[in-house]
Amino acid sequence: NGAADISGNLAVGGNLTVAGNATVTGTTTFNGGTLTLGDAASDNVVFGADVNSSIIPNGANGSFDLGSSGQEWRDLFINGTAHIDTLDIDENATVAGTLGVTGVLTTTATQVATGGITSGSNIVSDTDSTDDLGTTSVRWANLFVDGITATDQITATGFTGTLDGILG
Repeated sequence: NGAADISGNLAVGGNLTVAGNATVTGTTTFNGGTLTLGDAASDNVVFGADVNSSIIPNGANGSFDLGSSGQEWRDLFINGTAHIDTLDIDENATVAGTLGVTGVLTTTATQVATGGITSGSNIVSDTDSTDDLGTTSVRWANLFVDGITATDQITATGFTGTLDGILG
């Protein structure tokens, strides 16, 4: 049948070519050089075991991708810290804990905060005299402040109450 049965060690001093399937039982070590798995994108690498070491890319920092725009990984499960230079989210993101931003948070869409917003600093418009707090149809209920400084006029519609001090 052309089969060779070797019950001891086999040393091959040159190249080894296997034209069919190879099944190796026991621990297998590949030393030195480059290990190439497959020769076309249609080939598959299938793991039937857990990875028991770090997977570290070779080359300059940022040289290799994990997936592509046309072949994305589905879910990412991390128990630890993800060190990411730039995070670009295509669809939705949910943060179950606290999101800490130490730089500038820039958004281009309407923000909805149903749990309230607490600020430890000033809330400032990005352009002078262009933005409103509320709209004509969606108003704030109450305003609690220690003082008001107006550099233009104040208009009160449906005002009830008292004004103490001097109006100029």
